[in-house]
Amino acid sequence: MTKKEKIMKRTVLAIFVVYIIFLLRLAVFRDDFLEYRLFEHGTLNFVPLANYLKLLKAHAYRFAFYQFVGNIGWFVPFGFLLPFFTGKPEKLGLMLVYGFLLSLMIELSQLAFGTGVTEFDDLILNTFGAAVGFWLFGLCRRLAERKK
Repeated sequence: MTKKEKIMKRTVLAIFVVYIIFLLRLAVFRDDFLEYRLFEHGTLNFVPLANYLKLLKAHAYRFAFYQFVGNIGWFVPFGFLLPFFTGKPEKLGLMLVYGFLLSLMIELSQLAFGTGVTEFDDLILNTFGAAVGFWLFGLCRRLAERKK
């Protein structure tokens, strides 16, 4: 590995670590973190689209849009950056597993600490966001290879 490649890998690793810290702060370690005892205040929602339908009925279109796009968008960097560290970046199935597991960890943490609603929709949308990021990684990689 050349010196330039080592610097690039370390830079991407630093960006990835900052991203994960930011994501956990946004989703789990909120201002109300540790205000409640474990599993005392968490909420489960396994009904697909229930929260979105409730928001749309209340004419909270912007918030519904933010929730939907945000659940996808916050995981795009994960899908884009993780392939820099895995041995086989061309495996979409593996990325889906990693994205799902990170999302599941966040959702279960929200349930445990009472810092959000644990929703089935979030698992699906977060995993989809990781897949979008993975697709963007592959696209960028192909474009970079064409330039060589």
